[in-house]
Amino acid sequence: MSKNYFIFIILSIIIRFNSIKIDDIKNINISSYDSLGIRKLDFLNSTENINNNTKKNLIIGSMINYSWSKIKLYFISLIKTKIKNCDFVVFVGGISNETIKKIETCGFTIYQIPKHIFKLRTHIINYRWKLYKDFLKENKDKYNMVFTVDVRDAIFQKDVFQYYDSSKPFLGVFLEDGLMSSKANRIWVQRFCNESEYKTIENETVICAGAVIGTADKFLEFSQVVWDTIKVKKKVIDQGGVNYLLRYKKLFNDCLIIKDNHDCVMTIGMTNRKNVFLDKDDNILNFDGQIAAVVHQYDRKHEITSINFNFYY
Repeated sequence: MSKNYFIFIILSIIIRFNSIKIDDIKNINISSYDSLGIRKLDFLNSTENINNNTKKNLIIGSMINYSWSKIKLYFISLIKTKIKNCDFVVFVGGISNETIKKIETCGFTIYQIPKHIFKLRTHIINYRWKLYKDFLKENKDKYNMVFTVDVRDAIFQKDVFQYYDSSKPFLGVFLEDGLMSSKANRIWVQRFCNESEYKTIENETVICAGAVIGTADKFLEFSQVVWDTIKVKKKVIDQGGVNYLLRYKKLFNDCLIIKDNHDCVMTIGMTNRKNVFLDKDDNILNFDGQIAAVVHQYDRKHEITSINFNFYY
């Protein structure tokens, strides 16, 4: 037999051996279901992400004192979107070990919120900005873009990052269908400014503090400024501080992106529309008829809460 034939035989064995290994991994992935009825993160995808030269994106959130039934749509819908090259991080407190295990099954890295903060007069809705700030100070160089949205009342339908160009630093916030003159927002903003200052922005549309996207550097800067502003005030809500900073102080004006419910992120709790539109597959559509990547405050609309969400594989 020729030398070339022996080389061919050896190469065939190597290729066959490697093919069996890859097939075995695929079979494991296909059968890796847990008690949630959802598939675990795909091993091959995670390997591809590690070998990707580009930075990852980050979805980060926080929550306290919630049972799995209250927050499961956030986590399971996020898995269904199959966002690639992305880390998922959540800060938690006051939740059961069972809920923690289910969140971990969804591919999230969990950080326990320090117990001492529960003795402070700072609610998690405010303290989260310190958590995000501290995390990004240590990890900013790992990430390209960062997105956060309230955990309890948000669902994912598509990859939110695909809509934004991160080649230049940017910060994006999202509007609600309401004015600063609405009772709750007026009270929240007036904790940061006097009456005459408030009058200059009372007819502005409300910016929702519950959803923010941006490049990692701008998201870190935003978290730092918001935390520095609200930590020195008593009886405040972060939304009042965010609107004060962006509407009255006009910070981040050079890179601020303000979108409404025609965009990829919908905040629909205050919308005046009687109906939120769905397509034939029960995907929630924005006001331009496109599938929204993220729907915030979905639980305030009956036509959405009545959907039989098909989030299980």
